[in-house]
Amino acid sequence: TSLEFYAGKVEYDESTHRATPIPGKGKITIKSAGDGMVSLLWTARGKSSTATTIDDSEELLLFPGDAYWRHVKQCGTGRVIMLKFKSSGDRMMFWLQKPNEDNEDNVENKLDVAQLSKDDEEILVKLNEMLKEEE
Repeated sequence: TSLEFYAGKVEYDESTHRATPIPGKGKITIKSAGDGMVSLLWTARGKSSTATTIDDSEELLLFPGDAYWRHVKQCGTGRVIMLKFKSSGDRMMFWLQKPNEDNEDNVENKLDVAQLSKDDEEILVKLNEMLKEEE
């Protein structure tokens, strides 16, 4: 099983509790890595018009049961999801970059810019299913 979606990186400042999107386009690929582990690969897409200090790619091996994804509802400027690790408390945040078609189709009932689309919600469910521990 594999899953791909467009997402940029977000820098999180622990002291101010402020999440700031890092300029540039990205893509996340999640797939089975064998032995029950899951591989997360973030890669940059295209060239950013601003100079950034982010790497072109980053890969992590995730252990089922140790990490989970959640929507960061407090972020009011975009659709942000967080990967949180239970063992260390570490977290990684990403901003979803696929246009929110739910928002564009529903002009008179305009959705909040931070509200997840149906596609976003499906991605979140699939991501968490991939990280579930086998019973």
